[in-house]
Amino acid sequence: HRSRTGKPGPLKKGGFYLAKDADVPIVPVAINGTINVLAPKELKVRDGERVDVKIGEPIDTDGRNIDELMAEVQAFFDDHVDHDILASD
Repeated sequence: HRSRTGKPGPLKKGGFYLAKDADVPIVPVAINGTINVLAPKELKVRDGERVDVKIGEPIDTDGRNIDELMAEVQAFFDDHVDHDILASD
């Protein structure tokens, strides 16, 4: 879901259950910079801002529990999401 600060919130379990039940891999995607394109509580899209996208390798869900999967995706986000990003004014 959308962050009001630009920093990621905690992961939710629903998508992980869906992936396991469907027996499909999880593909983690880290997106940085969108807070500066469409800031919270604004309707105007700012052009000229840089957005970076990092797509991770698929994570097999077979034989894995939800907590293991969440930890692996969280590690990907920790490595690829800019946790210090601040929305420009």
